[in-house]
Amino acid sequence: MAAVPGRPAPAHERQAGRSLPGGLYGVTRCEVENPWEDIPAAWKTLVAWRENSKYGHGAHQWLEEHLTIPGAGKSFVLDLFLTVSEWRLPPAGLSQPDNQ
Repeated sequence: MAAVPGRPAPAHERQAGRSLPGGLYGVTRCEVENPWEDIPAAWKTLVAWRENSKYGHGAHQWLEEHLTIPGAGKSFVLDLFLTVSEWRLPPAGLSQPDNQ
């Protein structure tokens, strides 16, 4: 697992690469008490990790895996799977060099 640099990583900010039959994913665990805040915040952290990593955006399906079953008023745990690829597009406004 890769931690966010400069501070200990809480459970919802741990990332690791995981290969599934559909492609490569960045994965983080999200401990949910308030779904409308915790889940979007965990996705935002995972996307920021990808943007600062060697990985680009994958074209396959993202996933959420429930590790515990949510109950009324109870917390639950998700693993979030963000699609990644081993290639990156150049930043907007930069062109690829000509190979001619």
